[in-house]
Amino acid sequence: LFFNQFFNPHYQRREVITKFFPLGSGVIIDPAGLVITNYHVVQRAGSVEVRLWNGKSYPAVLVGYDQPNDLCLLRLNGDFSGANALTAANFARSEDLLLGETVISIGNPFGLEHSVSLGVLSAFNRSLTEGNISFSDIIQTDAAINPGNSGGPLINLDGDLIGINLAIRQDAQGIGFAIPSSIATDIVESLTKTGKVVRGWMGVAIQEITPALAKSFKLPDQRKGVLISDVNENGP
Repeated sequence: LFFNQFFNPHYQRREVITKFFPLGSGVIIDPAGLVITNYHVVQRAGSVEVRLWNGKSYPAVLVGYDQPNDLCLLRLNGDFSGANALTAANFARSEDLLLGETVISIGNPFGLEHSVSLGVLSAFNRSLTEGNISFSDIIQTDAAINPGNSGGPLINLDGDLIGINLAIRQDAQGIGFAIPSSIATDIVESLTKTGKVVRGWMGVAIQEITPALAKSFKLPDQRKGVLISDVNENGP
């Protein structure tokens, strides 16, 4: 129920479908034609076409994706040099975000292009899991986010990008989610350089220090930290 309408392209469809044309939104992040959107928007696509606000359409190729954060980077095929350069979004600084500030969601819900909804920034650092889908450190907003808004911008009143629209909670009203621009920035940088996202890891297993463990290791009452319970032989 949680993300069905966003991650299941045949939601509530019983007839046989021979062709499927998913609709989503995206954000231009580089004047040379780089666009960021949700990975689930293009995941099953045989080809991708991006239509800009002026009605011009361009084929796009997948530069790379990060499935855990449901983000991908597209490159438009076209001449965007000189006077043809696109207008790219400005990223907001994560430290400037304020709970309760007004935010705007822009996108293509149900094929209704250039739709805008208004809301507030409700919460930071939300963690959500439904089935095999899990997200952490995401933004909550009550700005309307509908199917087709996925991958579009969540901006502040200065027009700066604060997040990439993700989904809404279907069993509630006014609970929408977006991937923070700070996460999107790191992923874009990695995808641009290498075409993939490489995450660091420590190569150890850790566990909380319980009273029983503290007693067995003769730790002081004011114990802090964690217990390293195992070390991966092939880890860093």
